[in-house]
Amino acid sequence: MPIIERYNERRHLSTITLSGSVAMRDLEAHNDHRLAQRLVRTADCLWCVEPGAEFADMTIEKLDAYGERLRALYRSAPLPLARRLAWLCRSERALPFVQHFLRNRAPDDGLYALPRLVDSIAQAAQWLMVPEDDLVETLTRGAVVAAFPGEAPTAAA
Repeated sequence: MPIIERYNERRHLSTITLSGSVAMRDLEAHNDHRLAQRLVRTADCLWCVEPGAEFADMTIEKLDAYGERLRALYRSAPLPLARRLAWLCRSERALPFVQHFLRNRAPDDGLYALPRLVDSIAQAAQWLMVPEDDLVETLTRGAVVAAFPGEAPTAAA
C-alpha cells in the first residue's frame, strides 16, 4: 500500500509511510480520513517517504491547491493546539515536492502543525520528543489505522 498510517496510543503518536507510486487522489482520501479521525488528527506525526517513492501525478500547482484544500478542511475543524510533524524524505524524486510543501509553513498557517524536515529517525524522535525505539516501533509495528491503495491514474481518468 502506498499510504499506511499507524498509531501508538500510549504515545499519542502516528506515523504515515508513503511508498511506491502515490496518487493525489490517495493523498486526498487519506487526509479526508484523518480529518474525520480526531484521535490521529491531533497526534504528533512522522511522515516517512520511503526510497523510490514518487508522487504519481503531482505538479507544484496541484500541490499548492492540495495545501489550500487542507487549510480549508482544518479551518472547518480546528485543533486546540499545534501538533509536531517530522518529515523524513528518503526519496530523491519526492524531495522537491516535500520541500515545497514545507516551505513557508508556520504554526498559524491554518494547519495547526509545527513541521520539520529531518534527516534521520533519531532527528525525528528528538523533534517529536519521543524515544527513538517507540518511534521505530510505531513506524514498523504500530496499529494500522489507515491504508490507501495508490495506483497511478490512467490516461483515461
